[in-house]
Amino acid sequence: MRLEKAMSGFGAETSFQRAVQHFKEHYGWSPSESTLRNVTLKYGKECESYLSTHLLRTEPLLKKSETLLCSADGCNIR
Repeated sequence: MRLEKAMSGFGAETSFQRAVQHFKEHYGWSPSESTLRNVTLKYGKECESYLSTHLLRTEPLLKKSETLLCSADGCNIR
């Protein structure tokens, strides 16, 4: 789980090829580019699902405001 989190962190920031290089610099070994890509996309889908679910809960608030500010960087939506 921790390795997948690290892989998805690198994969979300830059190209998958470059993310493999960054991963190797930090951890001393490198996953394949396709593994890093698959893990990153898996976590991306989970994040999208989470945000969709939680944004639906805020629908009444959305009707009251013109703008909604949210962040998907690991912090809570406020």
